[in-house]
Amino acid sequence: RRRWIHSVDAAATWAEIKEEIVSRYDQRFAPTPWFIADFRTTVREGGLAQELQDMEAEARRPSSAFRGAAINGFQQNPPDADFPFHQQGLFSTGRYAIGGVFPSDGTHGPVYCLDVAGGQHATELAEAWGGSVLAHGACPQPRSPDLTRDDPPMGGISG
Repeated sequence: RRRWIHSVDAAATWAEIKEEIVSRYDQRFAPTPWFIADFRTTVREGGLAQELQDMEAEARRPSSAFRGAAINGFQQNPPDADFPFHQQGLFSTGRYAIGGVFPSDGTHGPVYCLDVAGGQHATELAEAWGGSVLAHGACPQPRSPDLTRDDPPMGGISG
């Protein structure tokens, strides 16, 4: 049974998922692997890093059919977006345009930086594996230069 994999969507803590799904799944469907395709944690601030590490430990256990999880929502919908629902996300849309998109239909639109503070759990997710949320595409931190100014970068030449 290497060709198929099962998936579930889950809005719960890992403890709840483990209690309700893991043992029952292993009894009925093992060795067919499974993963959480749409993980929406119900853990508030704090605790998610440990949950993710526990999920990884379960996925690494040789006898486990669990393979891992995909976090729901990389980025929240912008407040002015024309979507009928609110989406939870690791990041929210920042105030600074850092690029643009130009689809083939002739329209264009800005690409905004990623705001860690406005999202949910991005810092905890990074901490779970010793990473950082400060990377390409992140909004400037309070001590960073104002990106809306037209001044050349420090050491740059204006013309």
